[in-house]
Amino acid sequence: MYPQPSRPENVYPMPGSLRRKARLVDLPLISAVPAGKVATIFHPDYADSYVTVDDVKDPGAFALKVKGNSMSPRIEDGDVVIVSPQAEARSGDICVVRVNGEDTLKKVKFEGTYIHLVPLNPDFEPVTVKKKDINFVWKVVKLIKEL
Repeated sequence: MYPQPSRPENVYPMPGSLRRKARLVDLPLISAVPAGKVATIFHPDYADSYVTVDDVKDPGAFALKVKGNSMSPRIEDGDVVIVSPQAEARSGDICVVRVNGEDTLKKVKFEGTYIHLVPLNPDFEPVTVKKKDINFVWKVVKLIKEL
């Protein structure tokens, strides 16, 4: 009844052998994490809503909305990060870090008994803290950009 849609000449169909099924999961968007000054905002016991993502294997993973611009231009205010408490954080990873009960989103660098919290935005200064003052370091495994 309806005409077949025409395909532009420069668009080729994908062979069936290259297709794969992605396992989608709904993760709780539990709160916000500051990407600026550290603050107590992150509340893991309350889910605001849910986001659907693929390829996240950690059953404890969750989503956080970013507040602030210390990680700009890569991660900006309003973006959503998917955090995996199970994933091992290494130097160079972007992580959610709790320092003395306050949370922040930063690139981490491990050095002896210290952890350097490095913003990507040059307008912000890096912070160095002792490992003993860290409550947790949870790796960001996915980024959902705000459109």
